[in-house]
Amino acid sequence: MGDEIFGRLHGEDWRHQQQEDVEKTLRDEKSEVWVAEVDGDVAGFASAVMDADTRVGEIHMVAVHPDFQNHGLGTQLTDVATDRLRHAGMTVVLVSTGGDIGHAPARRTYEKAGFTPMPAVHYFKAL
Repeated sequence: MGDEIFGRLHGEDWRHQQQEDVEKTLRDEKSEVWVAEVDGDVAGFASAVMDADTRVGEIHMVAVHPDFQNHGLGTQLTDVATDRLRHAGMTVVLVSTGGDIGHAPARRTYEKAGFTPMPAVHYFKAL
């Protein structure tokens, strides 16, 4: 998407924006949140929202601390969220992620968990 559009969408400090997104997700009363601990330390979490009318659940965020990445924790969190959504009566689960190289681990996690990718194209233009 390029630096200019990325900067306009995410601000100068994307880490700050990411922190705000995580905090917003964890405070959202509509979200279900599952936390993973390793030796008493928070290692990651998954959050999801459910639409009782459509019976579609959306895994909104799966986050694993860098110290705990690449050990299957993202897959375990995805599986827990999926199972909980199924038990809550959802018939479809949606999860979205980026198509860039930085999101390749997330795509592998979701595909390993049995999700089917749906190609989509989003166009951006700086104004």
